[in-house]
Amino acid sequence: MSDAAEVLGAIYDSLRAVPGGGALVDAVFGLHVAERVHCAACGRDTHASAYTQYFYNASATALRMQARARAADCPRAALGLLGSWRPDYRLPLAHSVG
Repeated sequence: MSDAAEVLGAIYDSLRAVPGGGALVDAVFGLHVAERVHCAACGRDTHASAYTQYFYNASATALRMQARARAADCPRAALGLLGSWRPDYRLPLAHSVG
């Protein structure tokens, strides 16, 4: 089973396969990163590299609202304790069904 990062990578790859899709993915989800090691003593830069990091931010509020909406239909679908979090709260252990 793929994790969320693998699924997102597959979606990005699919978008890159269409004309103009690569530029769209880079513009919307890409963060261009340049790294280097700078020596303060001699002023020389070494180990320079540049790459594009892809990301997607998920709203925690949207996830909570979706969990509440699902909980109304199916109480077991809720994402744990919502709305009244306590520092000492621990999720109950799952019991096997069978």
